Amino acid sequence: MPARHRQPTYPAAIKFATIVHELFQSPTGISFARLRERFGLSERTVERYADELTKKLKDRMGRTPIEIRGQGDDRRLCMVGAGMRTETNAYQAAALYFAFRALEFLRNTVIGDGVEDLWDAAFARMNAPAQLRLNDIERKFHAVPYAPKDYAPHEETIDLILRALLMQRRLKLTYRSVGGGEPREHHFAPFTLLEYRGGLYLLGRSDRGANIIYLAVERIASAAFDLNDRGDPIHFALPRGYTPQKYTQGVFGLLDGPETEVELLIRSDDSLPYLESRAIHPTQRFIKRPDGRTVLTMRVRGTTELRNWIMSFGPWLEVLKPLELRAEIARLHREALSAYDETPATPPKSGDDGDRRPAIRGPLSRTNARR
Repeated sequence: MPARHRQPTYPAAIKFATIVHELFQSPTGISFARLRERFGLSERTVERYADELTKKLKDRMGRTPIEIRGQGDDRRLCMVGAGMRTETNAYQAAALYFAFRALEFLRNTVIGDGVEDLWDAAFARMNAPAQLRLNDIERKFHAVPYAPKDYAPHEETIDLILRALLMQRRLKLTYRSVGGGEPREHHFAPFTLLEYRGGLYLLGRSDRGANIIYLAVERIASAAFDLNDRGDPIHFALPRGYTPQKYTQGVFGLLDGPETEVELLIRSDDSLPYLESRAIHPTQRFIKRPDGRTVLTMRVRGTTELRNWIMSFGPWLEVLKPLELRAEIARLHREALSAYDETPATPPKSGDDGDRRPAIRGPLSRTNARR
């Protein structure tokens, strides 16, 4: 007996037609997740709709106008040939330009030059109406970097790193540690180039140890391809199962450490929406207490960078756990306070309209002095 199929209903037909209509207006298509959220569909229903749209819907020439792009959770329905439309070209070029602005700190490096070349090529391939849509684009898209590093002086090093990554060649380099001292030599296999808070870091393995480590690019004093006795470049293979996520997930920043349960009391009503709107850590949870205040909990690997982040909130974030971190934050706040003298400044001379402000005396705290 043939299998019975569910008969289509009027609401289902409306949803079906609405999806097709929205696809014509969506330059990059609609993700499966968005379809589930937008129309209240189950995962199985979305799969069925996608199958109908991409296999049974035909135009007058018998062609399928809709296709599936991406894999797994990144799948999305798109119009076939959508990338050839003028509107989509301008849309994609604008997205590329905005991404370039976000990488402004890499200007005057091989990476920045490469993105600029992509932008110039994309713009040149567009027709006049599409180019017209991009008028004043520099005023429509802008990024404000947070304390980015300047990599223009390290252009040659970055160029060498890119070639080593793509060709999987080992590097011979000298590296300056944070604490100073003589640069150390490393025979280094570069696995991944990381961007973190406006800085570039090289993740890989050095001959100085078995663990995978990271090096700050700006602290590389010299670099060249590592050569064998015959003068040939030394190649390496990425370790089986290696992913950069494995070495960064759970870490608050880049500095690894023991796994620690952290509880932070949010003491400011203004800070709560600021924190809740951000992905601070994969394990973050906001728990409301009976007294109305909220506690932010995380399970992090290492608290070195977390400590500096907590300090940036001043009195608005209180460490409840662990007690060791709470004591360290309290000590740092006391040191910061001791750097300021509450004695009023010398009164201005006669006729001087300067403000009276507390005098700031003494050296920087030991924490700042180490930086």
